[in-house]
Amino acid sequence: MKRRSTSSSHLFIDMSSGVAGDMLLAALIDLEKDKTKQQQLISELRHDLATLLAPEIIDVHTEPRMKHGLRALGLKFVTPEDDWNKKEEPALPHNTTSHSHNHAKDHTHTKEHPHHHHAHTEKHSHHHAHAHTHTHTHRTFKVIAELLAASHLSQVVKKQAHAVFLLLAQSEGTVHGMDPLSVHFHEVGSLDAICEIVGVCLLLEAYQIETVYANPLVLGSGTVKCAHGLMPVPVPAVVEMIARSKAPFKKISATTGELTTPTGAALILALAQFVDSDNKLLSHIHHLNRIGWGAGTKDIKYFPNIIRVMLLSEVKSQKNLSTLSALTPNKQGNQNPSQLHPALHDTPTRPDETLCDEIIEIKTTLDDVTGENISILLEKLLAAGALDVHATQVMMKKSRPGISVTVLVLEKNVTAIGKVIFMYSPAIGYRFHRMNRHKLARKKDYVTVNGIKIAIKIVYTTAGNPQVKGEADAVRHALEKLPTMTYHELEYRIKEAYYHRKSS
Repeated sequence: MKRRSTSSSHLFIDMSSGVAGDMLLAALIDLEKDKTKQQQLISELRHDLATLLAPEIIDVHTEPRMKHGLRALGLKFVTPEDDWNKKEEPALPHNTTSHSHNHAKDHTHTKEHPHHHHAHTEKHSHHHAHAHTHTHTHRTFKVIAELLAASHLSQVVKKQAHAVFLLLAQSEGTVHGMDPLSVHFHEVGSLDAICEIVGVCLLLEAYQIETVYANPLVLGSGTVKCAHGLMPVPVPAVVEMIARSKAPFKKISATTGELTTPTGAALILALAQFVDSDNKLLSHIHHLNRIGWGAGTKDIKYFPNIIRVMLLSEVKSQKNLSTLSALTPNKQGNQNPSQLHPALHDTPTRPDETLCDEIIEIKTTLDDVTGENISILLEKLLAAGALDVHATQVMMKKSRPGISVTVLVLEKNVTAIGKVIFMYSPAIGYRFHRMNRHKLARKKDYVTVNGIKIAIKIVYTTAGNPQVKGEADAVRHALEKLPTMTYHELEYRIKEAYYHRKSS
């Protein structure tokens, strides 16, 4: 497939409603909003898959779907199954062969499929509800691995798709107590499932995705009837993959049916890195470039049956806030005031851009402190790495006046800030939570006024216009050396010096 990006990107997969192969693939296609380019993308995908699976005829159908008022893209493969079973090894006797029942879709069946050891694709559609296609086709992992190895696909796509199928085979082998190479896939070995897995890998390459991030898997609840009888949700293959990968997950208490399918789980576990409530989304600040939405056909009562993917690119000029050492106190326990805001050292790529990052807000409320005590506490908090601190008068329980102390801090400094709170205040606890911060682009510079070098910060508006202001400590120091100059006059001279230098 043609490259859809001129530089490497990152992808975040939001699985708030679970994940399935066709939903994820649809969301990746939906990243391309231009209809002409999207149809070209689908045409290239169809061609690559048809070449892989020749002589099978592969067609890709997409359609807009509304879920709880949200628009998303739905996808369905038209994949006539015929004589694939000729390419397989002969089926083993009934008592020695296990066919993995990967419930690649949603389990909303009204009838139970008896257990036969000939291949039958039981479409438990998370999206194509009640699709019971009884084409007698099954494939072993060995057959699929050989298919990938002999294909025209790039080495990257081959490696990624092989990793997904290997994880499925290993999990099914454990569940059924057999060699992974001999595991017979039903749903996951069907043509549409192969198309979903390979299709996702093809689009990751087309968008030049360098890293894939995902939030924890969301597991449904309830039961499903399948060839092995009444199965609890999540089905054994998904549980085994989670245990094998030690992946984070969330369980929905309401009865929803299956939300995370084996195909979807395998794609995420094989290709993505997890981020959860205890981690930053990304190690660098990023621009959000595109958003894609994929939908299933199933309607879930409690939330929209959709998946969201976000295409991100790094802001190259931004330093990694999680590794900055600027906030670490020096040996004397003091800090240069300009180090309290490391983002001021960064030069934006464009003056009109805005930047996003993540910080922690810590709060504690005190009712038995003096003004002197609060002053010392705030000073120590800044020295320990706080980005900002403030104290607010509040009325506490039993009508007692108190002081609420709020601290903004990078995640790496939370422990140090907590120690300061306990050491320099009577607090017996504190609260904290994660916050997103959206800020204007900024940088640090210097100007000279009457022979005195003064640190300044330049903040760019969304129109790209600079706003110049002297750093507070630098202004204070300059006023001490210029006793006849007022504060307002110095601020005017700072701006005048900056614009004069810029125009010259």
